[in-house]
Amino acid sequence: MKLTNKDRQQQLDEVKWNISQIENKDMSGKMEYCKACIYNKEDMCIAEQYERATKTLCAKAFNKSHSK
Repeated sequence: MKLTNKDRQQQLDEVKWNISQIENKDMSGKMEYCKACIYNKEDMCIAEQYERATKTLCAKAFNKSHSK
């Protein structure tokens, strides 16, 4: 079953949150798929969480990084 971008975004947000808790630091901009995002600047995400979620930025970056 193919996930919608909204569903994938929710999934990625949950995984990122859990890893952030384990690492005790914000993992925004540091996930593997973040390299494919235009909002990633020097391993930092310059988009706010609301923007990431509403525009499904992480899902789009994930899809882009896995399309090759």
